[in-house]
Amino acid sequence: NLLTKAEQIFRREKNVYGLNLTLVRLATAHRFIGDYDASLRDAEEVIQSTLASDDMRVLYAEAMRLKGLVLFRLGRARESISFFERSLDIFQLHDTTMIPVLSMETGMAYRATGNFSDARRSYEKALLIWRQNGNLSWQASLLNNMGGMYHAQGEYEKAVFAFEEGLLCAQRSRFARLEILISIGLGDLFAELEDFNMAEQNYRYASDIFQGMDDRFLYFSLSFSRINLALLNKDAVTARAILREAAEVVKSGQS
Repeated sequence: NLLTKAEQIFRREKNVYGLNLTLVRLATAHRFIGDYDASLRDAEEVIQSTLASDDMRVLYAEAMRLKGLVLFRLGRARESISFFERSLDIFQLHDTTMIPVLSMETGMAYRATGNFSDARRSYEKALLIWRQNGNLSWQASLLNNMGGMYHAQGEYEKAVFAFEEGLLCAQRSRFARLEILISIGLGDLFAELEDFNMAEQNYRYASDIFQGMDDRFLYFSLSFSRINLALLNKDAVTARAILREAAEVVKSGQS
């Protein structure tokens, strides 16, 4: 592992900046592969090392953000908020491109704790910036989150608007994975409203895009939504057929 070798070299040479930069990258890599203990350990070392350093404020802020992301992923959203907010305070002075990213992540944490008013404020702050700079893929991701939040609160009209705007952004940026996620979200919303035809249209659209993709999370998300729709339609035959197909995918993945 090149990062691990770099870490060893920087420790041996007592290169503090190089070591902290490498640890931030290691913390990111460990988070992506689900090794949250290692990610927290790396991030915490950077936080302690850079706490009093004016020259490494960005590394400190990124380590705080990474710790917040791991805590959020571990279901400790309330704890994660303070790390996101402290990181955001620093990035506002040193790297403004991170402001909407941190605003969205803080909004996600607020939403997870049931603080929807602050979640909405954080989301809208991020959305305004990404609309101004034309970042379509980030807009799509954020609008998907906003659609889910509005849906959970029963604000169906706002949810539809957010999902549909997000879908347009995903289409324009050719972000197929988000097109599928948003279409599933829209389908689930229409299924809840008992507009089964619209739900089926959105699931079919997601299914068409999914063809040829290898993403088990998306596959099972879509399968379970389609099973739910079949059951709502009192179509047990279709529900069982989709379930059998999903079971075969599970078996093939275990072999």
